Amino acid sequence: MSSRTLSSQLEGRPLADLTEQVARDSAIQIAGGAFGDVYKCRRYTSGSSPLVAVKSLRYFVSEDPEENRRKLESNNKILRRELGLLRRLEHSNIVPLLGVIRGFGPILAAVLPWMANGTLHSFLKKKGQTLSIVERLKLVHGIGSGLEYLHSLSVFHGDLHSGNVLIDEEQNPRIGDFGLSCTIGKLQPGLSYLQRLSSASNVGAVRWAAPERLKGCKPHPSGDMYSLGCVMLEVLSGDIPWKEKNNYEVVALKLGAHKPPSRPIHPAVEEEHWALMVKCWSSPQRRPSAREVVIVVQTFSSSVDVYMKVLISGCLYESFN
Repeated sequence: MSSRTLSSQLEGRPLADLTEQVARDSAIQIAGGAFGDVYKCRRYTSGSSPLVAVKSLRYFVSEDPEENRRKLESNNKILRRELGLLRRLEHSNIVPLLGVIRGFGPILAAVLPWMANGTLHSFLKKKGQTLSIVERLKLVHGIGSGLEYLHSLSVFHGDLHSGNVLIDEEQNPRIGDFGLSCTIGKLQPGLSYLQRLSSASNVGAVRWAAPERLKGCKPHPSGDMYSLGCVMLEVLSGDIPWKEKNNYEVVALKLGAHKPPSRPIHPAVEEEHWALMVKCWSSPQRRPSAREVVIVVQTFSSSVDVYMKVLISGCLYESFN
């Protein structure tokens, strides 16, 4: 993330402290991993109490109280700075940051809108069989549009997968957790990206990660595009990348053989769709930009729309003759 690019837009946009407005809807977290937990809460404002999600990062303490105090002060400064930058981001395919809250652990937690349809991964599990090709392409287009916006501001996700894309009430995809891998790296220096993934409960995220990320390269637009290709595969086919392999085999394939996922047998994965995914998995310098993917996916959607209109008009013609 480029602090200079975003900082110029932050004047007059303070990071809101919502501690007095938010209360837990349940004492039990609804989701969690090695590095954080998500709680279902309500935000009480004048006349309304919408659901919100509170995301807190785990904080690892040492036996030295003075060291803990210094780390706590330093980490809260890091979080406030990182979240302050993200507060400025506004896009229909991005999960907005509403503010921060205290009381969910020793460091600040983020307050986010509640997404009724959960993650993209769970959404596909529940409704994947009923989604049309148009609806699937709309999801891919939305995720690509969100990435295009982030990249235009020099914000790189670094850890995109179907578990951190959320689906709102209108079934619109919203990218979350952008920059989180970098923030965790600053809070827990000394751990590589692969080590952080390997110690997390969602270790399967290695399936979506670009090979160069597993080797320790910093987040970059080309790495996000590799992950977008994997997300596109899952959206169109309903299968996670390398579904026939375990996580360790996937890492070996990425770091050794450099093999892309196998093409699934699914009517929604047409030749041109597969060609775009393969391009996303090519060498970093040959991968398309988010803008290019958005344009290409839009042509896919337009082609399907034209085909459906012709098909419907043909059926209507036959019914009247």
